[in-house]
Amino acid sequence: MGSNQVRSRSDLRIFITGAFWITGIINIDEAVKSVSNDPTIGDMKVGDLQSIRVYKFKSKKQPILLAYEVIDATLYLYTFGSHENFYRDLKKYLQH
Repeated sequence: MGSNQVRSRSDLRIFITGAFWITGIINIDEAVKSVSNDPTIGDMKVGDLQSIRVYKFKSKKQPILLAYEVIDATLYLYTFGSHENFYRDLKKYLQH
């Protein structure tokens, strides 16, 4: 999946940002399907990350976090990865 791709899934559009790339993570398609089917599935963040949701899933028995936001029927996928530095890197990305 490259940057700036838009896919339609029922009435929810999916926008993949430039910080979103796949490197050996399995089950990412299932995670995106879960989020697109129920955008409220992720935990709503507060503070600097208010309005961002984070969905947790497993890849090769490792916990993976997927950051996203829904704005006007569009699902924006920001990034995903292990917990290490995830929130710090997400904040840095969103500031640009």
